[in-house]
Amino acid sequence: MSQARFLVIDTETTGTNPLEDTIVEVSAMWVVGHEITPAFSSLVNPQCPIPPQSSGVRRII
Repeated sequence: MSQARFLVIDTETTGTNPLEDTIVEVSAMWVVGHEITPAFSSLVNPQCPIPPQSSGVRRII
């Protein structure tokens, strides 16, 4: 287990409804053993306005 390797992926969306809301950010990092690698993070253009309640929570302006 000391050299176990995990890829951790996180997404942020415009809301909580998977049928109506879209992804606005994707992040990922490898965890190898007990070490965390530098994270990758990228904003995604949702092609729609980001609701104020979502932009406040995610700190996207």
